[in-house]
Amino acid sequence: MKKSIIILCIAVLVLYITNPTPVEFSNWLDEEISKQTEDSNILEKGLANLIEKPLIKSSANHKNYYLFTVFKVENKYYNEIVVIGVLDNFIKIKGSFTPK
Repeated sequence: MKKSIIILCIAVLVLYITNPTPVEFSNWLDEEISKQTEDSNILEKGLANLIEKPLIKSSANHKNYYLFTVFKVENKYYNEIVVIGVLDNFIKIKGSFTPK
């Protein structure tokens, strides 16, 4: 019984310490948008950097549950994107970075 409590406490501590921050989410968004424009021409990449990235980032919000965080991107130009941040990783649950 004592070992299970210690293991549970360690697991909770690891989840708490590795809960991603909004800054890390912003960096992850940059990488994801860049991946989508890898095969694009210079004009499309430039537009993504000047318009798309700031638009998506400005409409992002988060709810911190201390062991994980739920990030949502909602605006009238893109479908809703829901991402869970846990253990310094991001898992896209819903949506994509394509315009409506």
